[in-house]
Amino acid sequence: VDHYRNGDPIEHIPHRSQMYNLATGAWIYSFDRSYNGYIYGKLYNWSAVNDPRGLAPVGFHIPTQEEWQTLIDYLGGYEVAGGALKEQGTYGWRSPNTGVTNSSGFTARGGGGGGSGFPGEGYVGCWWTATEKDNINAWGIYMETYGKYISMRYESKKIVMSVRCIKD
Repeated sequence: VDHYRNGDPIEHIPHRSQMYNLATGAWIYSFDRSYNGYIYGKLYNWSAVNDPRGLAPVGFHIPTQEEWQTLIDYLGGYEVAGGALKEQGTYGWRSPNTGVTNSSGFTARGGGGGGSGFPGEGYVGCWWTATEKDNINAWGIYMETYGKYISMRYESKKIVMSVRCIKD
């Protein structure tokens, strides 16, 4: 999305380096390439995710850390849940993308994200949760092209990540 729930636009920042010190919501394309929007969607800063105007459309919300944990547990835990969530093949992931079934139908793609030194699109996918850890960090979900595992860890609110919404 490029507008909040109330219709206000979310600022598009053309270069990732300009995102880190923003106190307002914004989005970029993966590696600043507009064509990546068709494959991976947009990457958002925490300010956009946490904005009271709502990033998720009406009837949806950004899942909390607890909701992601429920999904991970349901899919068999951290060692295998990534394989059940990731898109098969190498359209949305770099090779080898092994152990992947997409049995959940989630079709996760490796849109990159994070900070300036983060791996590129196809190598890693990361998604914000709606859960803050503290004033500096919030929780995110990570999958990589190598394997079927998934991880949950906190990261600086200054980085960018993808977002997936779930129905209320």
